[in-house]
Amino acid sequence: MAAGKKAFVLYTDIIHTVEKLPDKEAGELFKIILRYVNDLDPKVPSGFVDIAFEPIKQQLKRDLQKYHNICDRNKENGSKGGRPKNPKNPVGLSGNPKEPKKADSDTDTDTDTDTDKDIIKTKGFSPPAIEKVKSLFVEKGSTPIEAESFWNFYESKGWMVGKTKMKNWKAACANWIARNNKVTVRKTMPIFTPDA
Repeated sequence: MAAGKKAFVLYTDIIHTVEKLPDKEAGELFKIILRYVNDLDPKVPSGFVDIAFEPIKQQLKRDLQKYHNICDRNKENGSKGGRPKNPKNPVGLSGNPKEPKKADSDTDTDTDTDTDKDIIKTKGFSPPAIEKVKSLFVEKGSTPIEAESFWNFYESKGWMVGKTKMKNWKAACANWIARNNKVTVRKTMPIFTPDA
């Protein structure tokens, strides 16, 4: 074991080997491992304990070599001054660029004449005026009172549908009217009862 090293890794997959040993030999194996990592040069009896210890010993050697490599690398980096402090003249980009990129303002070359600015305007939702809602409800065969109910409901919710912002208030109006028509049809339908 390396001088000053106070710990080692014992991998959990050795349980498959240790479980096959009787308890006395498993205890003996554990003592041999501890003597080995403390450089006490343990005497390993021949037999199953020797067979079980050999792959553990090889893994401990590989781990120790890896530890030495890391120590050497850290020593070399330390002799170079360690991590460099903030350089006085940094190389490459640091922070925000002096001139940010300009927004994309090209126009589509298709037959439609939409520009990027037009698309940005249509993405945002703005709530309709109550008069527009009333006229749409009347046009669809509903009442202005239903239009006010619709407008008040969504105004109180911040024009949210569940957890998302409403995208199309006209479609929401059509759904509202259709839902209310189904309810009124159910209420006014006579219940058929066969004569007994």
